[in-house]
Amino acid sequence: MKAMSTLVVACFLTSSVEAQPPAQAVQVTPRQFLDAIIESLARSHMAIKAMNQKANDPSLVERMTANQNASIELDIAASNIQRFTSVQDENVRASTSGSIDAYGLMRKSLAIQLALYEKVDAAKSPDDLAGIRRQISDAKVSYQQASRVLVDATTLAFMSSVAPDPQDPANHIALNMTAAQKAQLVKALELRFGPALRKKADDDTGPMQAAKALLTNLDKQWRHAK
Repeated sequence: MKAMSTLVVACFLTSSVEAQPPAQAVQVTPRQFLDAIIESLARSHMAIKAMNQKANDPSLVERMTANQNASIELDIAASNIQRFTSVQDENVRASTSGSIDAYGLMRKSLAIQLALYEKVDAAKSPDDLAGIRRQISDAKVSYQQASRVLVDATTLAFMSSVAPDPQDPANHIALNMTAAQKAQLVKALELRFGPALRKKADDDTGPMQAAKALLTNLDKQWRHAK
């Protein structure tokens, strides 16, 4: 009887597993995806901006704290778009992966910077600071690479919203959203990044550079597929 009961339970469990539907790909509209990208860029921009504002703080502890806080925020920014790696659209997946990689490179840059702070804090003589210039260079290069990757990934995110124009698919392309939805995205960018979004600057954060690239594309004259 015990063996029979075990068999019945095993059969039930097997049937339950087999009856489960296959995992579904995440469904997302172009407007929803770009809105999430904007929020991710804004969060990472504010984190880096806050850290930069502490760069000349006389307190090493304050600089180290700002660095660590920025790293945490970058990790959250990446986590918030992780779900889009399961979307069916190949451009959405590639864009998301690129953005996540960019945030990872930025965190690597911050980790190098944090190690430098710790090295300076523990130094007892100039000899203890050997190789520091190379480390500074490594941190800078990593951040610059991350910024370029983020701009490219954000541009690809925008291109994922482009589709053949239903009115003339053979000759024209259009944004796969309404004019009102595009206007909402522009408004979201302006709200999250402020007046600096439309100003030229040589010291933009990587996320601000990406946001400006997105705005440039949205500001163009587009047909609308909806």
